[in-house]
Amino acid sequence: MDEDAPDENDVKLYKVSGHIFDSVKIYLAKVLFADGRELGYQPPPSAGPRPLNWEINPFDVEGVIAGLEPFLESPQLLDPQLVSILTPINDCFLRYLTGSPPPPPAPPETSTKNQAATKGTTNTAQPLVQGIARVLYALCKTRGHKIITRFFPNEPHLLQTLITRLTFAPSATPDPLEQAVETQWELRFVFLLWFSHLLLTPFDLSTISSPAPDAMPADISAFIPSSDSPFPEKLAALPQLSKTLLLLATKILPSPSPRESDAAALMIVRLATRRDMLALGVLDAVVEWCLKCCSETRTGEDIDLLGYDASSANELFLRTGALKVLAGLLTTAESRWIRGYIGTIWQLVSGMEDKSAGQGDEATGEWVSAGIRKVATKIYRWIGIILLSSPSDEESDSGIIEDVVGRLLNLLGDRDTNVRFAASKSLGVLTARLSPEMASEVVNAVVGGYEEDVLYEAECGEQVYLHCQNILRMFGEENPFQPLKRQLLVSVSPEKWHGLTWTLATFLRQRAIHPKTMAEETETPLFEVIIRRIITALTFEQRRATFSMGSNVRDAACYAAWALARSYHTEELLGVPIPKEYKSYPDPTHPTGNIIQLLATHLMAVACVDPLGNIRRAASAALQELIGRHPDVVHEGIPVVQTVDYAGVSVRRRAATEIARAAAELGPGYWFGLARWGLIDGWRGIGGQDVE
Repeated sequence: MDEDAPDENDVKLYKVSGHIFDSVKIYLAKVLFADGRELGYQPPPSAGPRPLNWEINPFDVEGVIAGLEPFLESPQLLDPQLVSILTPINDCFLRYLTGSPPPPPAPPETSTKNQAATKGTTNTAQPLVQGIARVLYALCKTRGHKIITRFFPNEPHLLQTLITRLTFAPSATPDPLEQAVETQWELRFVFLLWFSHLLLTPFDLSTISSPAPDAMPADISAFIPSSDSPFPEKLAALPQLSKTLLLLATKILPSPSPRESDAAALMIVRLATRRDMLALGVLDAVVEWCLKCCSETRTGEDIDLLGYDASSANELFLRTGALKVLAGLLTTAESRWIRGYIGTIWQLVSGMEDKSAGQGDEATGEWVSAGIRKVATKIYRWIGIILLSSPSDEESDSGIIEDVVGRLLNLLGDRDTNVRFAASKSLGVLTARLSPEMASEVVNAVVGGYEEDVLYEAECGEQVYLHCQNILRMFGEENPFQPLKRQLLVSVSPEKWHGLTWTLATFLRQRAIHPKTMAEETETPLFEVIIRRIITALTFEQRRATFSMGSNVRDAACYAAWALARSYHTEELLGVPIPKEYKSYPDPTHPTGNIIQLLATHLMAVACVDPLGNIRRAASAALQELIGRHPDVVHEGIPVVQTVDYAGVSVRRRAATEIARAAAELGPGYWFGLARWGLIDGWRGIGGQDVE
């Protein structure tokens, strides 16, 4: 690589990660402790525990967070350091919550000198618990809450201890923890995750819960169901700890913060799916409450779960939170527990979508929210999984499964990327469980979706035909190819093509498509059609006045080529015929001969001339997988891998000049392949005005 060529960001991060962690630990020690020593310092036993830093400097917290943010793209680099970082954080957090209350904050100095020094600054001291919450949230955001919660303290008695600590009694002296819980959503998020982790305890909550105090706060005493409550009277026998947890979660569930709402939904699901709570009717009560929250004819009394009136919450956020709980129950609960509610949940979610579709092309109502559509996609997936895992003779079940697949196919064209990813994942999971006949229909539907809104230009006119002849004569070829009709992709939906290509890659990764399967409408092998779709997607682009669209389609096509190379044997791929329009590609005198070489030539061109660095690297990775998995098939395979290397193509100037020239020298097929992309096919990779 050039001396002046920049290193990859992940390589740079790996090299400097040690220095970053040292800086993080220095700032973290300043946040947690008041003795000014390093984070790993162990005082002698006679000295007692290290003194906590009850009031922290916000700049120190920012220093910790700034050190963690570079690892968002490579979070696995945090794993060796998690123990050394999370152990002191958890210890200090527990000491703050279970020890003696913190001393009252010192009164601010009022001297003229101090006022002049602090004028215009926001460096005000904060309680320690706020800094800990922000650091823990940053770790969850970077590494994921499923990994971070493994390091949380998991003693069962902490459930009641923490709930008691969070039940604030009226006092003349304000509690810093109470103020932090009310004002900081990161702290509420951390508490909800911690409670969800502690609810995995195998002991009955009745053995952990303390009896209700004589003078309960008003919101706690409202837990006892009224005589007209729609829920079983068994809920009156719930342990006080369970009631408090339900109240806490249902109050936070309609939060505008997606993270906070997700954590509240997780805690409700963990509580409702416990066997001791199942025996008391909590699962049935929670499902009915969620259904009524999403109902259009509900009243305030209808959604009064254990005294919590959700009618004052925002409608959209409340419905989103209720759907998250339903999706979590479908995911976590055993099928026999939730099977009876499948029909009702299906009618609820499909009714939301049908109502929106009936009012025009654009989504309306709650369906306009991408969060609603993403959760609904997850619910569709698990409804299909549960119905397929417990087959019955009822025609309604098979009808629901077919309808689920149809709705997921429509969601592949959703305007939100996360919804398309969820729909693609759902189709991949369901297709693996369907019968071979129905799975083949789903695959054909995905492949056939590429034909929607595709236009074809007429046969090449004389002027265009002569232009092609002149170009080929430049290559030394006197017998030019016969021009075919060309696809015009100006009217297709880039979002739909991205969803279709990603789903196609998912099918290939799972080997859901047999190489000898025939396409439905034609007599050609389905794999031949798939190869054509992948090659077309590799060059997909829609130009606008000031920007272009389709980079996500090309990226998904690289993933599809990678999945194809990884999941199928060489003999299987060599038996697939080359599509007729590529039989003489890239040149009649130098045809590729098989689809492996055909894909290698296209991936080499993408890795050299695509405008975006992430796509060039994706194409290089797919090319390495193709050559490595199928040795002795690609012409000059090892030199191609060494030339079009993953790190080298990240620099566009080097990829489009040095690497492209070196690749063209490996064989006339590669030279003609690069030339076809730049001159005949007219793609913008070569000749772009933004090339340095």
